[in-house]
Amino acid sequence: MVFARAWQPAAAAKCSIAVVPKGVRAFAHSWVKSPGRADSRFTKHQRLSTPKHFNHVFAQAKRSSDQFFTILARSNDSDLDRLGLAISKRAARRAVDRNRLKRLVREVFRMRAALTRCDFVVIAKPAASVSDNAALRRSLDHLFGRFVTVATN
Repeated sequence: MVFARAWQPAAAAKCSIAVVPKGVRAFAHSWVKSPGRADSRFTKHQRLSTPKHFNHVFAQAKRSSDQFFTILARSNDSDLDRLGLAISKRAARRAVDRNRLKRLVREVFRMRAALTRCDFVVIAKPAASVSDNAALRRSLDHLFGRFVTVATN
């Protein structure tokens, strides 16, 4: 016995699950990449991934800091700027806050496409976890801007 709701047509009453042909997206929006998106992504080649890379930066780094972040930079031999993140539990107790800071730093770094062919390590301070995103963006723009100014002079 099939129970049909009053608002459903008779054909839909027999099957409560909508069947979508294979290969067709069921959502109104599709996750198609925009033409310029692939170039502006934060790729694995733009990351400092090994302790050796981090130690290279820590050995002879130029330092820039404010109340929210400390950024260490050192020139590299590749054609890309690379980013390493050091967001500790001391700086942001909750994982949600650490992840928010990481996303924000990556986004600011990604938007400043051509910096200086340097390796950067961003270290968060405890004040960053309680600050709003707009203030953190301004801070990161200012700190990264210092390195661009030094590199162009």
